[in-house]
Amino acid sequence: MQTHNFADFFARSSDVLPEDHELLKALERLPAVSDVGPWLAGGALRRTLLRQPLDSDFDFFFASEGQFNLFCDKIKKAGGWQVSQNEHNTTFRLPSVAPKSIGEDEFSEYQPEIEVQAITTQWYDSLEAVLDSFDFTLCQFGFDGVRLLCGDYSLWDLGRKRLVPHRLTFGTASMRRLLKYTNQGYTICAGGLSDILRQVVDKPDIIQAETRYLD
Repeated sequence: MQTHNFADFFARSSDVLPEDHELLKALERLPAVSDVGPWLAGGALRRTLLRQPLDSDFDFFFASEGQFNLFCDKIKKAGGWQVSQNEHNTTFRLPSVAPKSIGEDEFSEYQPEIEVQAITTQWYDSLEAVLDSFDFTLCQFGFDGVRLLCGDYSLWDLGRKRLVPHRLTFGTASMRRLLKYTNQGYTICAGGLSDILRQVVDKPDIIQAETRYLD
């Protein structure tokens, strides 16, 4: 895994992440992440790196059931509500916040609705373990409040827009995700497809066709 100080990583970029970036503003409204969990990982960080709008959900991962339960309580105290729940995740929404008058001809900033997925497929010993469980390298981005953690080849594959398999656990769901990413302009080479087939041949139970969607 590659480890970067989050602030320093963006400070080295020619397009520095501003202090009012929507990721940072969203995290201010959500329960805090830390080096012992919970952790933010996946698509929100990838979209931030690509300078894309954060128009999808924020995925959080946990070290224990107790940590997950505390996270849920904090979400609800912040005004969020539960949208759905299954054996793999619980989805919450935080309402948008309308601008309010804070002075003469001055208003607070509009804050959009936030959708959060609390992932409960398993509990993790570390942020490194979270990223090691992901199916594609372009998903291997995590944040613990200070560190930005990346898979060894994640930045490289993200820059090339290449889909490279890492570890398949829910094979059918990963194939659906593969289709989603190809629709977003990512490509997978013959070697990547062969890798997927080899993982299925070596461990057929990862097909898990009953798990139709997992994101």
